[in-house]
Amino acid sequence: MGLALAYGIMFIDNVYNIWPRWGLDYSTHTAVSLVLVTYLSLLVPRWLLLWQLSFFSYCGLMLYQKYHTVADILSTGVTLAVGIGGLLYILSILLKCFVSRGEQRLAIALPLLLRIYKS
Repeated sequence: MGLALAYGIMFIDNVYNIWPRWGLDYSTHTAVSLVLVTYLSLLVPRWLLLWQLSFFSYCGLMLYQKYHTVADILSTGVTLAVGIGGLLYILSILLKCFVSRGEQRLAIALPLLLRIYKS
């Protein structure tokens, strides 16, 4: 779902030119890497530092290669962080509903969401 969000925002930006209006560029690289790092951080939290280091190193590489600016990366990152947070919140509510109804098969099929539900 996070990748759909990242590419969905890219599609919306391509249609409505949201980032270019501000002299910026939507960074699909930042969006996708943030989604993957968020997923990995939830899946294997003990390696959180490694995941964060890989994300910030990738951002540094994009800056070094002058592929994106700090403003591009930050604006994309903040937008995606809010979107991912919203998705996780909605999915945790849905999971609570399914678990309270006794639909354990869904909870077992979604271990990542179950981990969020327990926290």
